[in-house]
Amino acid sequence: MSSWIPKVVTFDCASTLLDVRLREDGVVLAAAAEFELPLGDEAGETYRTQLASRIDEYRAAVQAQDQIRIDNFWVTSIEHMLVTHGVNSEPAVAIYRRAREIIFAFPSAALFPYGDVVPCLMRLRRQGIRVGVVSNWDNTLDLALTATGLAPYVDFSVASLVFGHEKPDVRIFEHVIAISGVGRTEIVHVGDDEDDDFHGASSAGIRSVWLRRSLAMADLGVNEISSLDELEDTWRA
Repeated sequence: MSSWIPKVVTFDCASTLLDVRLREDGVVLAAAAEFELPLGDEAGETYRTQLASRIDEYRAAVQAQDQIRIDNFWVTSIEHMLVTHGVNSEPAVAIYRRAREIIFAFPSAALFPYGDVVPCLMRLRRQGIRVGVVSNWDNTLDLALTATGLAPYVDFSVASLVFGHEKPDVRIFEHVIAISGVGRTEIVHVGDDEDDDFHGASSAGIRSVWLRRSLAMADLGVNEISSLDELEDTWRA
């Protein structure tokens, strides 16, 4: 049996650490419902379409770390949804603020750690293994980790929209290597996405573990686990 253990383990966030039960449109509709606004599911589709059409604008605002532009992006997207469905846009700012509370106030009402997450992170820390989160996420990644109680277990985080390159781009994993302070062969990356996580980290020479939470997902047959309870077995084998 090998005695090797990694010095750093990094994780994807959504669908790896966190169960995202309310997406952006669902959160906004939930917030709007508290203001008794007459919006249906079609308003959510309008909102998603609006976000997709302006994604480059949002990326630029996040990379510039311009919170005023970021807030304006969300508020104007909500305004567009309201006006499109014949509703007064005046509550848009209040809806935005309430939506952020739903997601980022502790405990989050939208994001939930899977049951195997905290025990796994605690085990890693007891072994002296540093923990990172590397996610295709915006500048709210640390807020999400705090809102879900995971922040105390995380040593560093990298959000793709802040860094400027998304997984599976090798540059985000090279950045992880640089900030971790260890060699690439001393890192293990865990994620649920075959391309973004498994192949992305592997392309940077990082040992990859595919977390297959859903049996409907393709079977890679290599370094595969169905629960974080099995993580340490991948380097003990």
